[in-house]
Amino acid sequence: MTLAAVFCCTMFVAVICTSCSSDEESDVYSFGFNSYGYAVIGGSPNEIVKQETTWISTAFNDAIKQELGITVSNSQFRYDGSVDKVKAACEKAKAELANKTFQGHYVYVLTNKSTTVYTWEI
Repeated sequence: MTLAAVFCCTMFVAVICTSCSSDEESDVYSFGFNSYGYAVIGGSPNEIVKQETTWISTAFNDAIKQELGITVSNSQFRYDGSVDKVKAACEKAKAELANKTFQGHYVYVLTNKSTTVYTWEI
C-alpha cells in the first residue's frame, strides 16, 4: 500500500469518526430571562428581584438536572433526546414555582438554536 493510500484511508476514518461524535448530534439549549420588571410596594426592589430571579433560575436548573440528568452550565446545556422531555422538565419547574408569590413580572425563555422551545411568564 502506498503512502498516499494510507494517508487517504486515515483521513477517511478521521472524517467519519468526527462526523459521528455526540457533540455534533446534540442540540444546544439556552435559557434565561427575556424580560423582567417589578412594581414593589415596600422593600428593596433590587433584593426582591434578585431573590425572585434566583427562585426561577434554580427551579429550571434543578428540573433539568432531575428530569434529563444534565447539569446546566452558563444557562446552556447539550441534549440529544426528545424536545418533549425538555418541555416536561420545564413544566416541572413551572409547577415548583406555582407555590411562590412574585412581586415582579418575569418572562423566562428556553431556546434551541433560534427556536423558542418553552416560555414561562408570570
